[in-house]
Amino acid sequence: MTFLLVVIYVAFVGLGLPDTILGAAWPLMQADLAAPLSAAGILSIIVSIGTIISSLITPTLIHRLGTGKLVAMSIGCTAIATAGYGIATAFWTMCLWAIPMGLGAGAIDVALNNFAAIHLESKHTNWLHASWGIGACLGPAILSASVVMGYGWRGAYELNAVILGGIVLMMFASLPLWKRMEKRDSLDEQNKQS
Repeated sequence: MTFLLVVIYVAFVGLGLPDTILGAAWPLMQADLAAPLSAAGILSIIVSIGTIISSLITPTLIHRLGTGKLVAMSIGCTAIATAGYGIATAFWTMCLWAIPMGLGAGAIDVALNNFAAIHLESKHTNWLHASWGIGACLGPAILSASVVMGYGWRGAYELNAVILGGIVLMMFASLPLWKRMEKRDSLDEQNKQS
């Protein structure tokens, strides 16, 4: 149980990591991509639309895949999108990578909040959102370190992709725990009804 809680918290840290880099990095990115200053808003809108769409279909995906597998795949999706941001050479490619970024983020958010509400004590929901805040704070810090060390904004996105890749591996390693907890709680609910 403790390991699963750690994995869930780390997944929420991973959710927060890429969320705040764009705003901090955009002055550097816009020069490299020859995009107008206002173009960051377009990326945010694409991510938001993807998040909304993903949020709406997440209940169906949870039913088909289970929470653990869905979250692992969604973090993988954001890891790939984050790496895509790091290698993008034109603004239109950033727009394409924003699609999986939004789709992955929406599924992670809904699936983990749902899991916490059903299977965990209410205090854990607060800790989940605190974990997102840690990731949101770390994103710009990683950007700053990357720029200071000479890797620029691309290095920050690439490092974030590596961190998210590590979280994906943790998620896949913990899949049996997700299934066990969901099965245990389902049996507890059936016993209460009998």
